[in-house]
Amino acid sequence: MRTENGLIKSDFGMASAILGVVSIIAILGANYAESFRGAGSSSLLRWLDRWGLITPGAPHAEVYVSNPSLFSFTDETAILSLQAYGIYLAGAAMLLAIWADRR
Repeated sequence: MRTENGLIKSDFGMASAILGVVSIIAILGANYAESFRGAGSSSLLRWLDRWGLITPGAPHAEVYVSNPSLFSFTDETAILSLQAYGIYLAGAAMLLAIWADRR
């Protein structure tokens, strides 16, 4: 696929551009979420709960404090995951751009 000005030469170039934009949005969103939530707050989890994306616990369940699990989902792990996906997508965009340039 070649455009009039010759900037995007193949489907790999288009995929690279799209992945680059998505990675920038993911990283900016993670940085915004980090600045939006206060230290130690669970504002992102409360927002997800308002949208019905988190199932509530049993109403009469016993509440206790324990060490966090490796797979626990907190605001910090959600933001870290979003940043990691953004970095992964940026790396994939760079590899696709190199591959598109070689072709």
